[in-house]
Amino acid sequence: MRLATFTVEGNECSLSALPGDVGGHRANVERWLGQLDVEPVPEDLMTGFLAEAERVDTEGALHGVVYDFRRFTADGDADATSMLAAALEKDGFTVFVKLMGPRNLLEREAAHFRDLVLSLR
Repeated sequence: MRLATFTVEGNECSLSALPGDVGGHRANVERWLGQLDVEPVPEDLMTGFLAEAERVDTEGALHGVVYDFRRFTADGDADATSMLAAALEKDGFTVFVKLMGPRNLLEREAAHFRDLVLSLR
């Protein structure tokens, strides 16, 4: 299941692969919001969040989306826990990349996270 774990300033960035779609994008986003202790998101906000996720194609032809959960944490709270996550599909598998940590760390590492995701083969 877990292919790799990286440490970014004491916070884990995990890379996992599972067969199938693992419930689909919405189910994964809802699970990740639960990990962040975010109250259930109103339907219109959830629909918008899913629609606005960045669509990506990696160097290895994995196709998917990158989710930035910082919008669900208070702007003024740099230490609030948030997440960057990607769900990528290829050959009947879903590959997940997830970095969870303080908002200020995610702001510094967002470009590196995206570069990691795009480099996957």
